[in-house]
Amino acid sequence: MARHQILYLDGANQINPLQIAHFARKCQQEPSFFNKLIRVSRAFTCFQLTELIRRAPKFLEKFSAQVVVITALPDLYFDEDVKEPEARAAFERALEALQHPALRQLSVVVFSDAASIPTNRKTFFQRLVAQADRVVRIAAQPDATFTFTCEKAKPELLI
Repeated sequence: MARHQILYLDGANQINPLQIAHFARKCQQEPSFFNKLIRVSRAFTCFQLTELIRRAPKFLEKFSAQVVVITALPDLYFDEDVKEPEARAAFERALEALQHPALRQLSVVVFSDAASIPTNRKTFFQRLVAQADRVVRIAAQPDATFTFTCEKAKPELLI
């Protein structure tokens, strides 16, 4: 079994320790095995998510993850309680932080439901897609399976 460490920046409040324990047992592993491989930090506001992304290189100095998972980017920035200029500024800082060399050398995976959220801030999602090296749309099917459609990939990633 490959042992990749994951830094999980959870803006969607989706990670469930009980599901991880269930998955570990299904893989005939102790849940503590997976606890050593995953570090979770939660964000409840767009400003907190921006700070987690900005601090990720520091986290990686102490926890050498090979993968960084970020959820709810840019979804958290769509909050109508946050004025658009402040949300945009925080989002731009997050995008800038994603360009840090410590993150560029890793696999950074962003899960977002932004395409289905009605908002005037759709340009945030478009900016994220424009900056991404690869974009894959995941769609749930009626039979409980998923389809994966590559919508963007740099030529060197297609090899």
